[in-house]
Amino acid sequence: MDQPLEDPLLAVKAVTRLSKSARGFGIKIQAGSDFEEFFDLVREVRGREPSIFFDPGLFGLNKETGLYLVGRNRKTNEVVHLQAFRSFYFNEPFRNALANYMIGMHTRRGEPARHKRFETRETDVTSRLRGLTLYHGELWIKNGSARSLMQGPVDVLPKLGILAAYLKWQPAAIWALVSDRMIRRGLVARYGYPYVEKDFAKWDNITDLVDDEEGLAVAFRSDLEDLVRVVMD
Repeated sequence: MDQPLEDPLLAVKAVTRLSKSARGFGIKIQAGSDFEEFFDLVREVRGREPSIFFDPGLFGLNKETGLYLVGRNRKTNEVVHLQAFRSFYFNEPFRNALANYMIGMHTRRGEPARHKRFETRETDVTSRLRGLTLYHGELWIKNGSARSLMQGPVDVLPKLGILAAYLKWQPAAIWALVSDRMIRRGLVARYGYPYVEKDFAKWDNITDLVDDEEGLAVAFRSDLEDLVRVVMD
């Protein structure tokens, strides 16, 4: 933690407001840090292997290093929402560290994915990703659980996760790898990320867990403080 929250009480109120909004959509939110349980839940609900970032067989994820949220239909208890966060500390250039990390982890998992190249140059955004950061992934909202794409859980649940994780770790930044489709549909901005580097990474020999092209979405500490204020306006 580089510096304290500007207004901890306001941040808590923002998370509370978003939680109440989720309940208004008929969704109850549960938080957890047992990633073996989360791993099984992703397999059951989404019918695929979870991201390497949250593989408990590769990492010792626990309440100190990871957090996930599960949203369930309040009437049926059906899972309609997932998202997860894990901490990363970068003391070297972000894009180099991330490339080495992903190649190594896919290899350890028996899914070799040869890194082709990162499309991005060293920009202000990537150069600022140092110190304690959080990766945000496995974000999913079941089709039909949002009343519409104009207004609904899609505008509430990602922000709820982001601000809950911000309160827990108070990182320098939160980042995510996102598809071009998410960027084009404007979803990344609606989730709460003001910075997007399109075509940040390209991969050869990809698996079904890695998009062939991925963008980088980032919210820095000042953006997270702004998000708190936006939620409370």
